[in-house]
This record gives sequence, structure tokens and C-alpha cells, in this order.
Amino acid sequence: MKTAEDIRRENARSLAQKVGGTTAFADKIDRSTTQASRFMGKGATRAIGPKIARHIEKSFNMPEGWLDTDHTEEELKEASTQFTSTQTRRVPILSHVQAGSWGKIDSKDIIYEELDWQTTSSNISEEAFAMRVTGNSMTNPHGSPSIPAGSIVVVEPCNCPDNGKIVVATLNDAPEATIKKLEIDGPHKFLVPLNPKYDPIPISGNCRIVGYVKQVIMNL
Repeated sequence: MKTAEDIRRENARSLAQKVGGTTAFADKIDRSTTQASRFMGKGATRAIGPKIARHIEKSFNMPEGWLDTDHTEEELKEASTQFTSTQTRRVPILSHVQAGSWGKIDSKDIIYEELDWQTTSSNISEEAFAMRVTGNSMTNPHGSPSIPAGSIVVVEPCNCPDNGKIVVATLNDAPEATIKKLEIDGPHKFLVPLNPKYDPIPISGNCRIVGYVKQVIMNL
């Protein structure tokens, strides 16, 4: 007989399969791939508790309690069409100075009527924002990933993103935010431009990470 833990794990694995695997699943629920693997991988070491179960359901636009129910194959197919439908929302496009202070200032101090807005289909929180990319430090001459000037990035606020994420950060209390790739090598951390013409920037207490990039929008 299946336990509640077995049912939740099977349903989570089914959702992961529909979106393309554990990494895509983790991104959709805004967790690291390592965290997701711990509770739904082949050698799962943690159970899916009620709190994370409700979070998964919300992230996939499922009704509360869906993860706790033992579904038939047909029900799972119907569910896949439900969460794959495109849902969009708008986020404010902040200046580099506004982005640099995001999370430190009261959002009521920002006059939203004066801002442009960006539509996104990313799974993001209410605190997410967008910003325009300037300069060519993130233009990769060797291909993807590349974030050229003029692109708009959608940013999820987070002060402790995973290694390899593209992040928005401020340095040495500078007012303007910068966009770089976060690389962690043991105790050492760096902000790395995608353009090899620019040098990596060592960081420690001189950096505040505002968030990480969830989506890059650009015109061809």
C-alpha cells in the first residue's frame, strides 16, 4: 500500500517529467536542483512535507491537496495540460540604481506610474522586477549564454543564489546594480562577465546580491 510520502513523490516526479526533468522542476518551484533531488530523486533522502507540497501545487497552478492524491494516468495527462498553459504577469522595469537598492527600500517609495513594465511568463514572486542591460560585459562572443546590451532581464530577488546563476549585485556600496555570473570555488566567490575581455571580480564582504536572472528577453 502506498504511503502519503510515496504518493507525493510519484506526483512530483510526474510533474518533473512533464516539464523536462528535475532541473526544470526545481526552477519552476524556485529551489535548487540539489534540494529537489533530495525529495524526489531516485535516492531521495527527504520526504515532501505539507509545506513544500502546497508550494509545489501553487507553483504548478494545481488545487490544494493535488499532490496528496493518488491520480490515474488519465488524470495526470489532464493535469499536464493545466499547468503547461501560459500564464503571464507584468513586472516593473527598474533603473540600475533602483535595482541596486531593491530590498533595502520601501517599494511604496517607487512611483510605479513613471516606470515601463515588462510582461513575463516566468514563475516569479511578487517582489520580482526587470531591468535593461547596458554595456557589453555580458555579451558572449562565443555564443550562448549571452546577454547583450538592450536586453531586458527578469530578476527574482534572492541574496544566496546557486553557483552558476546570473545575478544582479552591487559592489562596494555603489548605487548601481551590475549583472554578472556567480561562480563559487570553495571559499572563493567571483562575479564573472560572459565577455572574456573583462576580468572576473573577486567578492566577499564587498558585494550585495540582489537577485538572480530568471529570464532574458531580447529583440533579434
